[in-house]
Amino acid sequence: MPTASVDSSGTELFFTDTGPVRGAHNYTTLVIVHGIAFTGETFHRLLPYGKRDKVRVVVVNRRQYDGSSKYSDAELQAINSGHASVLRKLALEVANFLVWFVRTQNIPLPTENKRAGGICLMGWSLGTVSCLSLLSHPGIVPKIVHSKLQNYLRKIILYDPPHCAFGYEKPDQAYDPFQDAGFADNMGAAFDHFCYWATASFDHRGLATRSTSDLDF
Repeated sequence: MPTASVDSSGTELFFTDTGPVRGAHNYTTLVIVHGIAFTGETFHRLLPYGKRDKVRVVVVNRRQYDGSSKYSDAELQAINSGHASVLRKLALEVANFLVWFVRTQNIPLPTENKRAGGICLMGWSLGTVSCLSLLSHPGIVPKIVHSKLQNYLRKIILYDPPHCAFGYEKPDQAYDPFQDAGFADNMGAAFDHFCYWATASFDHRGLATRSTSDLDF
């Protein structure tokens, strides 16, 4: 089970890696960070397609998910209280993982036109917070790590980010399964309901209005 050490305290991140693309000297490495409730296994079906397009796919499990280090009680308390230190620490973990991968896997540098090679970092849903933490806390990354990232990281992709990833208030009348009073005392049931809600489809009777008030489930 491959893991990467991302700090001096022994924190590790589990990842799945399709490996170098044979016959391609300038393949791109796509590092994917999953969202909430789902693990990196979400992208399992994507893995076989990477090499076809000269892309090495690396899917990382975030902290507290299978294979990666759990949070300590103190870290969980900081997360629950919304302390700014959480994002600073996350930025370091992301930066250290990318540099660890560059150092241990000897991946190609970006091509001169920046259209191949190097690393593209993609966050899906709440996983976009991991990408944004790196962008919003450049000063927290040590210079030696920053210089390495500058050479290899060529693109950051925010895939379907939620409003909260940008610090926006929840839109009026927007539904949030994790704030549903019916699941207040059962977080496990809230996660199950979230998976059902997030993968559901809706018929929109008035698409042109862009209103969510007339969605048929």
